[in-house]
Amino acid sequence: MQRQGYDRSIALPPLPKAPQDSIFLVAEEAKKSGERALNASIGMILDERGKPFLLPSVRSATEQWACEASTNGFPYPPLLGLPSFRSVVSRLIFGEEKPIASIAATGGTGALALNVKLLKLMGIRRVVLPVPSWPNHLRILHAHDMEVIDVPFLEDGEPSVAALLSIAEKSEHPLGFLLQENCHNPTGKKWQASELKKFADVLSQKNHIALVDCAYQGLGEGVEEDVSMISMLRDASVGLLVSWSASKNHTMYGLRTGLAAACVQSNEEKEAIEGHYRILTREMHSASPTPGQHIVTLVQESFADAWRHDLAALRRDLKRRREHLIEAFPAWQRNLEGVGLYAMLPIESKTIQTLREKHIFLNDDGRINLAGIPLCRLEEFTAALTLSL
Repeated sequence: MQRQGYDRSIALPPLPKAPQDSIFLVAEEAKKSGERALNASIGMILDERGKPFLLPSVRSATEQWACEASTNGFPYPPLLGLPSFRSVVSRLIFGEEKPIASIAATGGTGALALNVKLLKLMGIRRVVLPVPSWPNHLRILHAHDMEVIDVPFLEDGEPSVAALLSIAEKSEHPLGFLLQENCHNPTGKKWQASELKKFADVLSQKNHIALVDCAYQGLGEGVEEDVSMISMLRDASVGLLVSWSASKNHTMYGLRTGLAAACVQSNEEKEAIEGHYRILTREMHSASPTPGQHIVTLVQESFADAWRHDLAALRRDLKRRREHLIEAFPAWQRNLEGVGLYAMLPIESKTIQTLREKHIFLNDDGRINLAGIPLCRLEEFTAALTLSL
């Protein structure tokens, strides 16, 4: 029976068809394929059973936090997030204590969105994006009405700053440059230090701003080594906005824990930028959730040595996977060399589709998440790939 006063003919205005996220589409297809499927698409670290892996150090911190939470409850957090969390992560990224403006964010994605919003407030509406890149980079920039300038990340198969340098030198107005720290997604490669130094000097001279996506600290060459670009940019006095994620290096994907940070020259500038961070997050979702912030803080304050040991073990496992694939496909050595979770396999779409029919899932562009293939199934993967080529 129709309720009085309601017109059943009223409907929401029609919407255009929403775009779909290709990575999550492939991950959903892999999930539907069954437990024996090999899912090397979405960027999670899986254990030997193909289940999401939780670092032992993070498990210990989580258990401790759970006991404390049962007593302390879940009060509203400060808009900027927990001070202890912001402090420990700032030290991880920047080392010694210097003025850093920061705010807790919903993962690295939320941190990047906050920094793009801050960039707009600075009057910068054009962002240079080296490609290939993580697909969501482009989506976030477009969602904030940024004009995106694509430049090639690779030249003859190796990272090059040549195209970036050309734009940075020629531009008469400050630009944003969206860069990735070590463990590049999707190639696993990085610029040479000498090239990066030259690029950093130009950025500083022209007052460009670097937006650095730091999503994999500790999974490439080491905790300090994986923020070498940030250190170099900071030493060159480049305007610097950093988006950091705990998803991979603390294996806390679903807790959506990240940090947006800005390098500043004084405590007065720090307070001014954090004032904007407060309003920007209030407009989005008020404050970011705190369980992940508590856990990261506990890890860094009480289990830091164990955490670094866990990351070293993960790096060794990732290296073993790369070495196995290089041995199986020596012609692809150039594609597979690198660090971190990802590499780009030079395979055609028909090969990718054939693999899916065998319940092995890669992204459409050939990106492979090495951490998504259990060590015990590497032989199975390489055999299936060989037969599919």
